[in-house]
Amino acid sequence: MVPRRIVAPYAATWTEATLISGILAHVPSFHREDYRALLHDALMLPTMIGARAVLISRNTRHMDMLLRLRPDPRILLYDRPVPRVAPP
Repeated sequence: MVPRRIVAPYAATWTEATLISGILAHVPSFHREDYRALLHDALMLPTMIGARAVLISRNTRHMDMLLRLRPDPRILLYDRPVPRVAPP
């Protein structure tokens, strides 16, 4: 990978990600064991906004929650295609 394409989060980004994930951790439907994964996703989102990059993710559950708080980023969400079953 080209070194100039590596993006590292700033201290303010860590603070924002911690606040966002802390707020979302108090949503009744949120599972506490998912907190670390949500923190990582919340850290990626403002980092990519600051880098003016497009975030590509398959994690639609966390990103949907994050996009409700920050609807401005450029993000591409995808899902795995459903495997087709051959007819008998």
